[in-house]
Amino acid sequence: MLILATVIAVIVGVVWVFFKSLPWILRTFAGITLSFQFDGWNCLKDVALHFKKGSIESIYVGEFKANLSQSLVELCAKAFIQDPKVIFSICDLKVVIRPPSKSSKGPRKSKTRKSRSGGGKGKLMLLANIGRFFSVSMTNMVVQTPKARAEIKELELDLSKDRGSSNFFIKLYILPISVQIGDEPHVISTHHSPEINSDIIQTSSEIAEGPSSPSPSPSSLHCEKVSFSCEFGHNRHSSSSIKNVEVEIADTVFNLNEKLLLKKKASTSATTSTGEVIRSTASEKPPKQPMNVLVSKHASKLPGKVSFDLSKLDIRFTHQEHGFSIANSMTGFQIKSSKSQSNENGKEDPCLDVVMGLQEIHLIRESEVSVLEMSKIGVFSKVYIPMQESLPLRAEVEFKLGGIMCNVIITRFEPLLRLHFSKKKKMVLKEEKPNIAKPETTGFKAVVWKCVTSVPSVTIMLYNTESSPIYQCCSDSLLITANNMSSRGTCVQMELNELSLCMVDEHRERLKESLFGLESTSGSLINISKVRLESGKKVEDDGSYGKQTMVVDVSKIGLLFSFKSFEALVVNAMTIQGYLKSLTGGGSSNKNERSAQRSKKPSSSGKGTRFLKLNVERFSLNFAGDSNLDNTVIDDPKRVNYGSQGGRVVISVTADGSPRTASVMSNISKEHEKLRYIISLELLKFGFTLNKETQSTQVELENAKSVYQEFLDEPHPVSKLTLCDIQNAK
Repeated sequence: MLILATVIAVIVGVVWVFFKSLPWILRTFAGITLSFQFDGWNCLKDVALHFKKGSIESIYVGEFKANLSQSLVELCAKAFIQDPKVIFSICDLKVVIRPPSKSSKGPRKSKTRKSRSGGGKGKLMLLANIGRFFSVSMTNMVVQTPKARAEIKELELDLSKDRGSSNFFIKLYILPISVQIGDEPHVISTHHSPEINSDIIQTSSEIAEGPSSPSPSPSSLHCEKVSFSCEFGHNRHSSSSIKNVEVEIADTVFNLNEKLLLKKKASTSATTSTGEVIRSTASEKPPKQPMNVLVSKHASKLPGKVSFDLSKLDIRFTHQEHGFSIANSMTGFQIKSSKSQSNENGKEDPCLDVVMGLQEIHLIRESEVSVLEMSKIGVFSKVYIPMQESLPLRAEVEFKLGGIMCNVIITRFEPLLRLHFSKKKKMVLKEEKPNIAKPETTGFKAVVWKCVTSVPSVTIMLYNTESSPIYQCCSDSLLITANNMSSRGTCVQMELNELSLCMVDEHRERLKESLFGLESTSGSLINISKVRLESGKKVEDDGSYGKQTMVVDVSKIGLLFSFKSFEALVVNAMTIQGYLKSLTGGGSSNKNERSAQRSKKPSSSGKGTRFLKLNVERFSLNFAGDSNLDNTVIDDPKRVNYGSQGGRVVISVTADGSPRTASVMSNISKEHEKLRYIISLELLKFGFTLNKETQSTQVELENAKSVYQEFLDEPHPVSKLTLCDIQNAK
């Protein structure tokens, strides 16, 4: 017993001497100043580290404590079931990052990385076996940099591993986190004192101006909760793989301003001085590998399952100079993916299933009205990854949208347009680039894809300059299918059930009244039914695929106008055009720029749609108007015209010589004083063909008929006149 006590006393003495001499060792050999205080055998307080060199300037820990997760009795009882765990508790952690020196802002030399050997696999497993006995818990953590400041209230990091299994788990829990980004002055810290608290951490602006001086709000990020868990699988014969990743983020708020964007632009412009170095090294880069080769190489590193959940995200951008802000929000964002093995064509290749869901999204929102509103968005994708380089990567994507609502409020775009046109455009002389011959394509597609998009309803509302709705455009059952799987290139098919444009509120009622006697009295200005569009390369007679073609088939097009609706359309168009011109300036400089752009139109490259065909089963144009017979009184008449409808005139005669008056009255009954008329044009089986190869245009129709009709109060025409009737024109 005496020998054991002596050994323990020697060990404790050596440890005590080591901790006492540790500050001197660090200060002498590493240039690090360390100070701390003991508060028991398992607790350190007021730990302060100051670094003379490096990116970290100082680290302060208010309290550092090590405890066992359970009592010794419980650990002994569960020694064969559960591993013992030591919990490191850190309170009041403050890390200060040193601002970069001016000498370090030059271009850095790229270091050649050595290829890693297979020894990293054993290191990761060794780290997991050691880390499973420890857990880290932090409270009140602050990281201060010259440009940002991050604060975390609670942080927990845990690594666990089941006995008899090679899988280990990493869990990270943060609650909450706040980040401020901006021109924050550097933190002044003292390393000679063991106590570094909030009283001596001040900014230079607070010292000069005082704490009450107003300052613009910097960009910030606030997140209520972040939860991250990851499962790693280890195999002796292969590298470690990620099996399961789960990320959960609670309500998050972003506040951005224009200073953050200006800094990014300034940093990109500063790199133009090193353009010569970039150009010289660009030619030495090896050719890029195809997408299918890159994905197949890293397919084994993709996690087996991924789950990402974001409950709510609010992004607000404030432009302090021009005095406007933009609010955007997104709720219910989820991403789930799983990796499996597909047995297509008798080969087991990796298959990746990705599902994304979004409850709703609002862009440019103000007073419960957003410029763009989208609800119940779902994305279902399946990616087949071949292990052979000769096979392409195949992807199938399906988009499902519950509904889209777009409010084109012109006044919302006013600050953005003013900001855009207020920027002065710099004159840049473009150098003529030599024509470099592109390598000939082999026709092999590295990625073969198919995309299907379905939208049940889309509504677009147009507002005038007074923020009042004037027109509404609605579409029903939109389906778009696109793919590049065939040799025809990219093929696109679109089907639309109905598209209508109508006036809003009282304007629509006026149009209904004027369209007296027509089949459709819905009040729509434009109504298009059953549209089908196909785009792709045309099949030639010899079986080859030639020029790009587009074929559009429309079942019915109806245009319904009246004097009042046409007048409102012209007035609104001119008002909006004048409003936009007032924002752009409309000066002579803009006109000169437009004329210069028109004069420098590029010549056609031969690409794009070369053959266009439009087929319309029925096209109708109706223009409605009305005329009234009103009784009138004419002062001092010299001559009275009865008009074509006839009537009677009563002239008053006065004895005192005052001017006479004539009362003109109609002989027609009151039921027939109001006359309504409709001029209609109807085309049946109308076809339009445009061929850019032969520079020819062809128009054909089976029947064209124009009719003039007059109506009284009853819905039956009192007169009908055929203006023109054309059969089989080409």
